[in-house]
Amino acid sequence: MTKRILITDVPMTAADVILVAQAELGTLPAVIDGLVADGYTLSNVATGIIVTVASSVVVPALTVSPSTSTPALGDVVTLTFNESPDTVTVIGDGEIIPTSGSGVVYTFIAYTSGPTSISATKEGYTSATASIAVGTIAPDAPRLVRSYDMPSRVAGRVPAGFTCTGLSLITTGDLSGYWLAADDGRLVEGDSSIYVPAVHILTPDLSTILRTISVGNSTHSAQGVAFDGSDGTFWVALSASGYIRHYTLEGVEITEDAINVRSVSGLTAWNPNALAYIPSLDQLWCASSAGKVVRRFYCSAVEAAAAGSRHVANSGITIAATGTNTDNSPDQFHWDGSTLFYSMGANASNGAVYRVPNALAQAPGATNTAILTWTLPGATAIEGIHYDPASHTLWSNNDRGYHNSGNAANKNQGLRFLVPAI
Repeated sequence: MTKRILITDVPMTAADVILVAQAELGTLPAVIDGLVADGYTLSNVATGIIVTVASSVVVPALTVSPSTSTPALGDVVTLTFNESPDTVTVIGDGEIIPTSGSGVVYTFIAYTSGPTSISATKEGYTSATASIAVGTIAPDAPRLVRSYDMPSRVAGRVPAGFTCTGLSLITTGDLSGYWLAADDGRLVEGDSSIYVPAVHILTPDLSTILRTISVGNSTHSAQGVAFDGSDGTFWVALSASGYIRHYTLEGVEITEDAINVRSVSGLTAWNPNALAYIPSLDQLWCASSAGKVVRRFYCSAVEAAAAGSRHVANSGITIAATGTNTDNSPDQFHWDGSTLFYSMGANASNGAVYRVPNALAQAPGATNTAILTWTLPGATAIEGIHYDPASHTLWSNNDRGYHNSGNAANKNQGLRFLVPAI
């Protein structure tokens, strides 16, 4: 005996079909024979009853090739659909990017190792999936895997985005995974625009400014920024003002914690620039915009008062870099609890990241040879950095738009690299 049920204009999933068939067969169907021209055919082997459940809406036959792949970390996988999907979703850590104009060809970049899947829909159906098993091998050389145009602080700004300097990841609280990015505020080098220093809270993909916090005035730049996980606040180096200031993520300055670097004997000409927070000590690493001496400062005004200075006595170490751009001062810092990383570069050439292992154990006043760790292709105006060794990922701000020289192709961007393991 054959029964046919027509459900007009109601797209059905397999689960919908089973429910309809169950009502007709009195039990769950033993076999789903699959798609027919306009629906599903099901049968109950025990009774011999066959039910065709149909809809006037045809289920799309969306397919993708390859349906399985095993790329290495950072490799690009090209996925081709038989027709244009409505949505494509990544389940895992990676990025799916449509190829311009095609509608059916996408590229996928894996950012971390492990299983990842791609799910595509058409007319409401999950109609095509791809399984991707990403390998764990780090690249042999730094690889730029994605450039993100910075969102504009003000609509219509030219060049677009903002003059991005320091970078720090928020690691606790409701905004964990978001970024702090400092903004010099000027437009283009040499155009006489004024400083408009700020710190922006950016979404994890750098696409949106969640909040802008003004942090100074028109006399100085905002440079290094450091998230303070002890209380969910941040510190920012305000360069030519001589100050490091302390703010909540809501933008309220904690005025009693302001650090006047130039009040320290011997530092009256310092422009605080590179900055990193040291959780184990509740202190800050700081370097000036000129020179290669790195010093530490107390975050706690109480500790500073007990010590008689905001400067941690005998904390200065000198960095002597070898490799590329050796004449430049450290630009921005990243601290991982043991190693002090810093960016260094000359505009229009690839920037570099150096490291000083066991930085806290270095003898006061010692000169330490920093290790050239990575030279980064495309980081032609390198600024703030963040390194995640687990995923072999380095993030970098790149304010090439500020160093525009009349070239619209120079942009203010966030860059994502895969880098060799240390």
